[in-house]
Amino acid sequence: MSDMTRAWRQFICRACGLIYDEELGDPDSGLAPGTRFEDIPDDWECPLCGVTKLDFEPYVRREAAPAATVAVGPRGTGIVVVGAGLAG
Repeated sequence: MSDMTRAWRQFICRACGLIYDEELGDPDSGLAPGTRFEDIPDDWECPLCGVTKLDFEPYVRREAAPAATVAVGPRGTGIVVVGAGLAG
């Protein structure tokens, strides 16, 4: 598969959480939009925390789990516990 047809990937900095997006590049650091991660020089530094390319790993966005439903009393009201719940 050629570079032009391969999907854009994202990589996350394990130190600070910055996400490098191949499609957007990092123009402020001299990486034009469309710069593939493997084409980034090894001495490139994270623009937020300064670690090198070795401290980045592939990033895959995960979908949030659906909110849990809570059983309520017969009148549709629930109980709210504030704190650790030890006072009751």
